Amino acid sequence: MLEGVAFRFGLVLSILTAEIGQVRGIIGSGVGLLHSPAWMEIMTDVLGRPITVSAVEEATCRGAALLALEAMGHVRDLAALSAPVGRTFEPRAENTRIYAAATKRQEDLYQRLLA
Repeated sequence: MLEGVAFRFGLVLSILTAEIGQVRGIIGSGVGLLHSPAWMEIMTDVLGRPITVSAVEEATCRGAALLALEAMGHVRDLAALSAPVGRTFEPRAENTRIYAAATKRQEDLYQRLLA
């Protein structure tokens, strides 16, 4: 199941990259992801990109609060309030090759399902 979720994140990353160009980095957030080194390793291997863990467990809440503070005029420069980050997970080349083949198979099956 975790691999299936990682494959969907890979699809989202490819769509974003096609639309906005190469991304500078990936920061992982969300309690489930942050507390599962195994899932972080799967994600980095599937994406073939390093992922840095956010040190803020409730990053979505933090972001929403900062946007609200900005809208009320209490924060002027959101970029100056960057969130602390934790460990960076690096993709493992052999696993990335295996997952690339699995991603292709999953995409083919998905297209057949839609047809």
